[in-house]
Amino acid sequence: MCGPCVRSCFNLCLGNTGHKNIPNKLTSLRKIEGIQLEALSAEKCKSGATVAARELWTEQVCLFLLIRRPGESTCRAHARSVWKHWDEFTDLGVRLVCVVNENIPGEVEAFKEFWGGDIFLDGRKSFFKALWGGRLAKGGLVGLVANPRVLSHQFTAMTRNRVPGNLVGNGLVKGGVYIIGPGDNGVLYQFREVTFGDQPTIEALLEVCEGFAYQTPGDHLSIPPTPSVYLSPVEALSVPPSPAPVRAFHGSLSDDKLET
Repeated sequence: MCGPCVRSCFNLCLGNTGHKNIPNKLTSLRKIEGIQLEALSAEKCKSGATVAARELWTEQVCLFLLIRRPGESTCRAHARSVWKHWDEFTDLGVRLVCVVNENIPGEVEAFKEFWGGDIFLDGRKSFFKALWGGRLAKGGLVGLVANPRVLSHQFTAMTRNRVPGNLVGNGLVKGGVYIIGPGDNGVLYQFREVTFGDQPTIEALLEVCEGFAYQTPGDHLSIPPTPSVYLSPVEALSVPPSPAPVRAFHGSLSDDKLET
């Protein structure tokens, strides 16, 4: 009897408790289109203005980078790696948007050194919840400082990529990536940060965007409605090019701690 209890407590600290009811599928558009975001730094929105998420993908494909914490070195490194390819995404007609879940004085301003695009605040963490099936995914403190994979991500960010970081803010809320098609085309791709610091490759993001380049709101993507295609990160690398775009889902559900 003690064994399972100890194991559960240990997994809770690591943020490795499973949740069997999260769907391994792309988020429905209706669950995210009405999310209210506050503009912190946006070219087409006045600072402090509130916009409905749907307004951001009305006319073009939109890539959302859901940042766990703007002062964290791996988050900064990921943002910089995406922004370095701004011209390629722009050539494909893709809008780049960064979403943070808290607005700490000075942190967003410092984050602009690594991200030159729009930044919005999701104060209710609605996007972050939607990414994980409607519940907020958090990791544990032990998992943040004692997981070899996390430490490897942080070491790479700080040494190889030379990205500094700090400990300001809540770094336990797991983020990820959404790519959403124009108009009512829906979610084309989503990636979950299963382990702190996980991130998709730039090549994977560009490949998805290339499949939907120059789509307009009136165009409906030539993808059969069923079955949708969900790929693991490993499987995604081995998929041959196809004239028909592929809707992709990345992220195991086996080691997430979730809360309502």
